[in-house]
Amino acid sequence: MTKVSVKSFGCSANIGEGEAMQGLLFESGAKLVSDRDADVIVLNVCTVKGNTAALREIKSARRNNPEKKLVIGGCVTRELAGKVKEIDSGASIITTHALKEIVLTVQRAAQGKRVETFSFSRDSKVNIPRVRHNPLVAIVPTSSGCLDTCSFCSTRLVKGRLVSYPSKDIVAEVRLAIMGGCKEIWLTGQDSGCYGFDIGTDMAELLERVVQVEGDFKVRIGMGNPRHLHTYIDRLIRIMKHDKIFKFIHLPVQSGSDDVLKAMRRQHSVDDYRALVGRLRDAIPDITISTDIIVGFPGETEEQFQDTLRFIEETRPAIVNLARFAPREGTLASKMGDQVSPDEKKRRSRILTDVFHRVAKEENRKWIGWVGNIIIVEKGLPGTMVGRNHTYKHVAIPGDWGFGEKVRVRVIDASPFALKAEPIDSALC
Repeated sequence: MTKVSVKSFGCSANIGEGEAMQGLLFESGAKLVSDRDADVIVLNVCTVKGNTAALREIKSARRNNPEKKLVIGGCVTRELAGKVKEIDSGASIITTHALKEIVLTVQRAAQGKRVETFSFSRDSKVNIPRVRHNPLVAIVPTSSGCLDTCSFCSTRLVKGRLVSYPSKDIVAEVRLAIMGGCKEIWLTGQDSGCYGFDIGTDMAELLERVVQVEGDFKVRIGMGNPRHLHTYIDRLIRIMKHDKIFKFIHLPVQSGSDDVLKAMRRQHSVDDYRALVGRLRDAIPDITISTDIIVGFPGETEEQFQDTLRFIEETRPAIVNLARFAPREGTLASKMGDQVSPDEKKRRSRILTDVFHRVAKEENRKWIGWVGNIIIVEKGLPGTMVGRNHTYKHVAIPGDWGFGEKVRVRVIDASPFALKAEPIDSALC
């Protein structure tokens, strides 16, 4: 019996693929253990923000476990593979497309045989056995790849063009997850906004089918490119009002400057984004808006950076995933001139972080006094548990509550990242 440790990093799609790796390994008879007890350590890495974090984890695993066999999977590029060989010439390498080959790869690695594959596959990743990171949360893949060629992004290079999975298969996995006790369904892909465009459907239609599944659960929609939503925004808003769907949406804008967006090859303008957010908030006033920002894109001027600061002040997103530009091999942006210095990127990142934290805290404080139900999904700081309300707000409460338990609460304080609440009569839930 091979003893295996699987560690996943990055976005929810990558975490979900790690769960599938564990499921396939467990089904094959492997024993899932910690790094210390493993024969083989699988690192399911993310490189969307560059190789630095992935290489740091690989070096750490090799340094701390010199006698273990390593398998590096996930969003692996040929550039990263070359650097992995410098760290450990015996490490096996498989890409995200080789997910279903994880069992054979681990078996060969345990035997001292090195495997390297960069094959491309359009196989569905739905209805694969899974060992979940959180037993209450089902990460359900809806697609792989995307329809865009943003100049900064390596996703298209790694994942390829959009491949949407059949809605009937997605619904079947949702149904199985609910039967298994899951309370949250995360519909996940590289771009949920264009789900189904290649097979004659879209996210709104998929959601209409998912909410018909019997059970007490809520659905979180994954990240969607803003430019795709306008073709079905009315139907999306209509279905998002359903009780089984979190009032939450992740729309990555990337910059508050139209000139920077053009250089990024994003196919929306700042005004397009404002209009989209306006429509969503008009229809669902308490919706949680999440976005992404890149600072220090090649050629970004101080004035353009100030445009982004003003954009955050104006649109007031509840969540900002902030990244400093990192050149990715094979992308157009990696070859652009006028690269912003690391020190300047760090400065802009710090300023934007301060602005966002202030805005997020101001917005979260508007929830003080709110009374409603949350579902407990994870442990918080010592002595607390964390649940989510209908807008996907993280709500921390004191006490030792059961996972999946519904608790009625009153919000009494707020930080930029969460609401603090006190439990009230649970019989009112």
